[in-house]
Amino acid sequence: MILDPEDKYELNQDMIVMPTQVSKNIKLDFDDDKAYDKQVKFNYKKSKDYGLDFTLTKNGIIILSDKDNLHITKIWDKKTKKRYSNSYKNRIKKEGNYIIKLSN
Repeated sequence: MILDPEDKYELNQDMIVMPTQVSKNIKLDFDDDKAYDKQVKFNYKKSKDYGLDFTLTKNGIIILSDKDNLHITKIWDKKTKKRYSNSYKNRIKKEGNYIIKLSN
């Protein structure tokens, strides 16, 4: 939350609510050694209307919504424009910046 710059020096300034920035770290360990085998970090702006769940597996990342009628329709690499999905053979497996499109 920040104060409206146009109300500077006023007693009762308007507040501007900023979206919540979320940072999640997920670590995956397949064996009994001390090192993690995979690690991923997600940064995104949290919605007031729905939540996202990120699951790191041996076969890539699965992204789901907590609303039954909200689905991931497209996932693509921001740089290469390559498309991904939640299907077994087409999940995100590499580091990068990805765009996720949601639809109901």
